[in-house]
Amino acid sequence: MKNNNLPQKKKGSSIQNSKEAEEKRRKDEMKIKEMEFASTIHTNITSVKNKGLDTINNLSNNKLASEKLKIDAKQKGIDNAKMFNTLNKTIDKKFSQQDRAMDNAEKTLDEALVRWDKDVIMKSLDKLADVANTNPLGNNLNKEIKTEISLEDFDDDDFMIEI
Repeated sequence: MKNNNLPQKKKGSSIQNSKEAEEKRRKDEMKIKEMEFASTIHTNITSVKNKGLDTINNLSNNKLASEKLKIDAKQKGIDNAKMFNTLNKTIDKKFSQQDRAMDNAEKTLDEALVRWDKDVIMKSLDKLADVANTNPLGNNLNKEIKTEISLEDFDDDDFMIEI
């Protein structure tokens, strides 16, 4: 049963069919180009994002390296101050020992002069000359300073063993 009242599908000409095919082909090409463009945009966005992340990571690494250098410099300053203080203490100790030895020799000489004891006077003068000619910072000073510094390192509050 044919329905004559309904609009019937018209059969088109071959020119119309080729135009439709050409239009479909153009739409497909446009869709492909659109997808390629979207892919290129996505790739470029990803590349820019990765470069941005790399820049942020490099800045972070530079910040950490800068902080480490700052801490190392501060620690080196603290170590130098400790060594300077130790050196000064050792020098003061050596000179005070020499000063006491000189005072003892002078005291002995004064007592010998009061008694006019020639042997004691000569020994006291020899002792004074020996003390005066002795360098209190002699050859062992460097070794003593290193020993003092290493002993101080173990007394340091910052010295901890981490587990």
